[in-house]
Amino acid sequence: YTLDDILIYKLIFWKVVKIMHDKLFKTDLGDYKISVRAGKTIIVFLNGASGFDTFDSFAPIITKLPKSIGILAIDYLNSGMSSLTKKTYRLEEDITNLVEIIEKQNAQKIIIVAHSMGGILALPIADRINNFSGFIGLEPTTREIIFNPSKEKTYIAQKNKFEIMTEEQRIIKMQNQTKKNFSKEQDKLLWQHYYQNDQRHSEVKDAQKQKELIQSVVNYDNIRFHRAAPSVIFTQKYRKAEYERSEYITDRTKIICLGNNHYFFWDFPEEIAKKIIRLS
Repeated sequence: YTLDDILIYKLIFWKVVKIMHDKLFKTDLGDYKISVRAGKTIIVFLNGASGFDTFDSFAPIITKLPKSIGILAIDYLNSGMSSLTKKTYRLEEDITNLVEIIEKQNAQKIIIVAHSMGGILALPIADRINNFSGFIGLEPTTREIIFNPSKEKTYIAQKNKFEIMTEEQRIIKMQNQTKKNFSKEQDKLLWQHYYQNDQRHSEVKDAQKQKELIQSVVNYDNIRFHRAAPSVIFTQKYRKAEYERSEYITDRTKIICLGNNHYFFWDFPEEIAKKIIRLS
């Protein structure tokens, strides 16, 4: 496929997001699709493991940020509009490439905004990049939820609620959510790119890659943000205590409870954009 449809999208929104450039960052593992807007301060957006194009997923937030703030939205390999991988690789190699992509922007200040599994990558990335200046987590995945999930009733109820839904029911629920919170053009592109990505995948291979990613987390067990780093965590209320004891906590952490689903940031882009602006 080409990036033509994304370029059309940018032409529609260029007045709002200023000048966004879509590029392919070529590596021996594969080609990362990145959306970039230059700035002395750059907000790095890291997606979860959903397969959504990162710019598309965060568009309601990005369009609310001042044009003076730089943007870097990265699609992981095998996800969004990035290429499929050219070979088997380790998570460490992926992180090295992500760090290189971020460092090449030559930003004076870097703030990472990560959703779900993006939080796992945010920790080692922040540990390696220059000028890391803050973190905003949107229910970032914790080591606890992977290796020692809570047995509290609320967690079990949420897990059961998710598991009884079919894949089709989950998609319909999310589509209703985006239709309500995205512009018509944003909503169209989000799902168009999602299905393009979905068509090229094997469920068996995807499950294996997910398993390998989770197993690799133990290699970064001791990495935390610097204690002085500002950190804002948005989460559903029932997970507040989990984050209070998580690896994302610093001396300058604020936890904010929002919404009632894992994609609550689609419902509250303005609140999240305000925190990003405050950190920048």
